[in-house]
Amino acid sequence: STLFGTVVRAHAQQSPRQRLVVCVRSRIVRSLNSMMFRAINGKFPLIKVPWNPARDIPDLHDLHVIEMQSWNSELPMGRHIETLNMSLRNDDQAVLYAIRRSLNFCDWEEHCPRVALNNALPSIAHLSSARPHSKTPVVCIQHSGWPISIAFSMPSEAVVHVHVVDVTEYLALEAHGKELDAQARQRGCGLWLTDYLDRPSSASLPLLQDGLAEKVGFVESRETLALTFELPVDMATGVIENPAQGKAKHFESVVKCDRALTYCEAELAISGNHDTVCCSAITALLKSLSKLTRRTEHKALMHGQSYPLEQWDPEVGLSHPEMASTLHTRAVVGCLSFFVNWYAGQALSQPVLWKEIQSPDDMNQVRTDGPMPRWVFMRPDAQHHRSLHKILRNHPGTIAAGVNTADVIQGLKVALHQPHLAGDQQFALQKALFRQVRLGLTGGVYRLCENAQWPPQGGAQHAKKGQLFRRPKMFHVSAPLARYIDIIGQKALKWQNGWRPLGQLSWLKPSLAQLQQAVERTNMRMDALRFAGFVQRQISLMSDLQSSSLKVPRAIVGFVGPSLFEVIIPVPSSVHVSLQVPASALRGSTCSLEFDASKGSLKVMHVDMWSDAGRSEAEIKPWGSTCMDCTVSRNMAQPIAHHASAHAVVVSSVSLPASAGPSPINISVGHKMFPEVFSEHPDLREMHRIDSSLSVYAAVWHSIWRCRTHAAAAASASYTPLLCPSQVQWDKASFKCKVSLQQQVSDRYRIEAGDLAIVKCSADDREVFLYGEALRWKPWSKFRYKTTLCRRTGCNRDTCTFLHDGEEAEETAFELEVRLSQVCEPAYQAQREFLQATGTTLTLQLISLDVVDRRNLELLQQLPTRVRAKSTASPAMTYLTRLQSPAQKQEECEMRPLASKDQA
Repeated sequence: STLFGTVVRAHAQQSPRQRLVVCVRSRIVRSLNSMMFRAINGKFPLIKVPWNPARDIPDLHDLHVIEMQSWNSELPMGRHIETLNMSLRNDDQAVLYAIRRSLNFCDWEEHCPRVALNNALPSIAHLSSARPHSKTPVVCIQHSGWPISIAFSMPSEAVVHVHVVDVTEYLALEAHGKELDAQARQRGCGLWLTDYLDRPSSASLPLLQDGLAEKVGFVESRETLALTFELPVDMATGVIENPAQGKAKHFESVVKCDRALTYCEAELAISGNHDTVCCSAITALLKSLSKLTRRTEHKALMHGQSYPLEQWDPEVGLSHPEMASTLHTRAVVGCLSFFVNWYAGQALSQPVLWKEIQSPDDMNQVRTDGPMPRWVFMRPDAQHHRSLHKILRNHPGTIAAGVNTADVIQGLKVALHQPHLAGDQQFALQKALFRQVRLGLTGGVYRLCENAQWPPQGGAQHAKKGQLFRRPKMFHVSAPLARYIDIIGQKALKWQNGWRPLGQLSWLKPSLAQLQQAVERTNMRMDALRFAGFVQRQISLMSDLQSSSLKVPRAIVGFVGPSLFEVIIPVPSSVHVSLQVPASALRGSTCSLEFDASKGSLKVMHVDMWSDAGRSEAEIKPWGSTCMDCTVSRNMAQPIAHHASAHAVVVSSVSLPASAGPSPINISVGHKMFPEVFSEHPDLREMHRIDSSLSVYAAVWHSIWRCRTHAAAAASASYTPLLCPSQVQWDKASFKCKVSLQQQVSDRYRIEAGDLAIVKCSADDREVFLYGEALRWKPWSKFRYKTTLCRRTGCNRDTCTFLHDGEEAEETAFELEVRLSQVCEPAYQAQREFLQATGTTLTLQLISLDVVDRRNLELLQQLPTRVRAKSTASPAMTYLTRLQSPAQKQEECEMRPLASKDQA
């Protein structure tokens, strides 16, 4: 359906409109006077950029920064600023520059003003005497090199203390605190990234100016001003009490961090594998916090509360202790941070508080109302219901009536308790299931609301108790070094305790305009942070696959649909890694698919053309029911380095266990998804000359039809069995080898120049896939290629190439030369060391092109030489080789002149 409406309200947001856009050049160049660029973030249509014909055409295999200038017509107009030269960006800082440009992190530009900082640590002696000091062991958990905002301690079994850095007080101590506060408000959120193995990146975009976070954050053996949250523990059940009961409190304190640990170090201390990581007091503290978190998590899920599924990865259904232990540390940080935010959501829900803390926009005018920032969850829609339907396997209409948290937990346990799953597979499947649940949960944003209604008008309504969409009100205050909205929440909490900034510190009170700016910039940045994390993880995976592909034994199948299925890659980290394989990559002349809607599975019927065993059958079932071997590769058909495009990493081959017939079913799928790997990147930069030059016409259409022909051949049944080449000699982007075809193969397959070639080199858990074409071949040595009986009478058997009575079929051995495609030439350069290493196994598979398709390509390529010079003016030839609009074709058809005899 197409719906039409009218804009009834609009206001200019205080978040910056994106001006610089990272783009790729369009493949088609229709004019040298303007170039078309496509934004990689998908938020803009094609951008038209005026171009000087004397300049070189922008590189198709690089990223470009385009400045948006106007949008007065159907397409926006822009100006080319720079080429990013992605192939030269080999460190995290250089790659982050491109990410920053793409996601509009424009407040960290070099031209942005910097505030002068005092190198000395601020003196807190006059404040520490008036604040209570923490006297129990305090531990911090954070990635190495990241600023630490939060610390934990347990003064007794009945209470937990969560200490958050008091950034507000430190800003007040700085000589240029007002400028630093304005800079942080403009940035909204800081950015710290990890790779797909959870290793921290060396580059970041901090919320506070470089140098300030190190002075403010927790550091071992240094006293730090903090805002401490006291969370009571129910001694009867051993869980953290609900902050809504009013027993929790907060107060200002001075905290000395005894030990700062990374997540891995904290996990080792909790598991007890290494006692040398930290002292016994810190180890006991971590174990107590872990037990408390697990009990709180278990009780929340038993009572139908969904926040553990959203805020951290709970221990649901993991039966392998070594895998469950990796969740404990992150559960401690996630659970205690959430309870602090939950408490802040309750404490900061009074409009009168926000009325008092706001400074008037005009000093001569005092506001009588008090708009307050709120964290609001959106209403669930059909998309969220479909995401949950994939796990619960019931009709989306049933889910729309209400989703019970207990049903979701039961669905997760059923999927995880499959006996054939090993520990790492179960862990990977759990991460995938949690991700699917979170896709079904509505997201949250900050809004300025005029009243205390909860939820505010227009937000998600209260769900019934025990339902998945019932979520408590919260306000983020646990990460003031990462989000500016947390600093605003700190100011409001301190105001409750009697903090009053007066005189020269009155700038600490936010105005309504500043609240609006903080809310809108936080919403914009938080959405970009999630995507930036995915981009960095994808780029790190691409880098690890640059030298060779990765063989993944027993990968798990996640979601299965009629058009695709998800392959989950087990990795030893908290990051979920999965790839999608389209069903069309399996479907072909030898493989058919059928989707079973009742089971949510794909039935595979495969025929091996070179085996007498007949047909094999398999079933791809969802959510861990099917395991398969696969190979994950860097997709060289997406050649831009360090660019996390949608298909930069693909599954090159799968091996399915068969339920009937020969097992396993081995299918190469990478070249079916991207058939251009056999030829070249279709760069149609000469399209603007296609009407004026016959040679350009032939070259452009040859490039297009070459890819189409290769795609048809990849889906055909014209594959040879796997061949084992010998005496392989590599020479730049080609190699020579000797291969032998068995008689049954040679009877049905004939090697021809132009046949497609798939080269696979394997060793241990690594693999390399390269693609190309058969360039030349000839019989090896004195073999005469005699395989078929001669049917002629009176034939001279000495010169005949067919078999006669009394002769045996000779082995068909050939010298074969394969030229790698233009797409695979960079891959060969990056993987040459692996290809030429000892101990590797090389296999070769050829694909025959259809005779008609092969001839059509040859004729198209030879078109300029076959057409005589005097025939180029023929109206018939002009009609065949010109691209015209329907109106032009109609006019020419009505007024066409007759061709002369010579022209005909």
